[in-house]
Amino acid sequence: VMGAVYAIFAPMLAPFLFGKEFEGSTLLGQILCLRYAFAMLVAPVGVIGYSLGMVRIYWMINLLQLVAVVLINVLFLPVVGPIASALALLVNELIGASLAGVVLWKRLQAAEGVSHD
Repeated sequence: VMGAVYAIFAPMLAPFLFGKEFEGSTLLGQILCLRYAFAMLVAPVGVIGYSLGMVRIYWMINLLQLVAVVLINVLFLPVVGPIASALALLVNELIGASLAGVVLWKRLQAAEGVSHD
């Protein structure tokens, strides 16, 4: 929650700290900060996955993330500018966290089923 609050309000200070030229960077800064706050929140999912031997699956997730980022940039960068790249990075984190989370959840469910039998 504190990361989200920071991500929303800290970029609003850019015009005050660096001048009026940075007024247009507020939304971009907010998206990038939200992405990073989300990345910090879900980082343990990746670490736990590596500890459980999910390295064989992570390359596929990374490939899907790469395709999504490239597609978003190619399709939307000419239309909305740098906001497209910031959104692409946010989508990258969402894809990685959700897919790794699902795979990790299924692996833990399978391990739990084996231990109860």
